[in-house]
Amino acid sequence: MNNIKKIIVFSSIIMLAVFLSYYFYKEIPLHIEKVKVDGNLTYINKDNLNKVISENIKEKGFFDLDAIALKEEIEETEWVRITNIKKIFPNKLHINIIEHVPVAIWNDSKLINNNGEVFIAKINDTKMTKLYANKDSRSKDLHRYLEIFRNEIKVRKIDFLVKQIKENPERSVIVEISTNKKIFLGNKDIIEKINRFFKAYSLINRNDIINIKYFDMRYSNGFSVGWNK
Repeated sequence: MNNIKKIIVFSSIIMLAVFLSYYFYKEIPLHIEKVKVDGNLTYINKDNLNKVISENIKEKGFFDLDAIALKEEIEETEWVRITNIKKIFPNKLHINIIEHVPVAIWNDSKLINNNGEVFIAKINDTKMTKLYANKDSRSKDLHRYLEIFRNEIKVRKIDFLVKQIKENPERSVIVEISTNKKIFLGNKDIIEKINRFFKAYSLINRNDIINIKYFDMRYSNGFSVGWNK
């Protein structure tokens, strides 16, 4: 008998809790009143971002706000890479945004971020390095080559920049540097050939470098150069 009473009492408590939750949800809606947006926002148009957020939380309560839908909507905004959203009871919303950080122009129409990912956004930096390949899936490899070049240039304190890296349909890579010289790397062992190029470059007399037109690193060992006429 005592067990039956316990079951009845427990069931009553559950039903009361469900009823109160339903009443609280329906009759006392908790509207989002405070929104905190953070992140290193350099490129994002903040007016457009605020508009997207406002339209999605308008007349929405804490419980019926679809955080996943809001996340997807924000990530459609130009320059937004990743969005993390946290609802804080009873009426707060915390939005953390990670921007795309552009490092190169991709095929003259898109950009590549610092993770080697292709994205679409408008930028007016005409001096940015250009990368070319037939498929977007090649972006991470070309980005990796660019990062190796930039790191070697920085460490060795060399006075040139990478203007462009181009990969043809056969995946043969050609690098053009700011001193109007080309570096032919072929389609195999690219990283090893980049390292070999910098070792060779550091040993060449500066006066001779001025007269070099291109470096051909496509050999299994060694390299050759072409001279300006």
